[in-house]
Amino acid sequence: MNDVPFVVKQRVFDAALMSTPLYGCESWLGADLEPIIRLYNCGIKQLLGVRKPTQKEVCYTEAGNPSLPDSVMLRHHKFFKKNVSEKGMGSLMIH
Repeated sequence: MNDVPFVVKQRVFDAALMSTPLYGCESWLGADLEPIIRLYNCGIKQLLGVRKPTQKEVCYTEAGNPSLPDSVMLRHHKFFKKNVSEKGMGSLMIH
């Protein structure tokens, strides 16, 4: 796996490893992300090939990935912005 370019590893990480656990995260308002955060952090460290004690913030910077809570918040923002602009505020209200 060492001779595979980093860009390819990162695409596999995003597409194969993180797409399933994050499926539907737009609707996870107030959900506990801790189990997925641990998986995400471990995956980023494996992607970079660093040791476990390496600080996660350093790994996010090196990989060019946001933290998982930031990524989920971005997805929330995109989802609500799209739905509010397309359907109006009334479509998001619970009846």
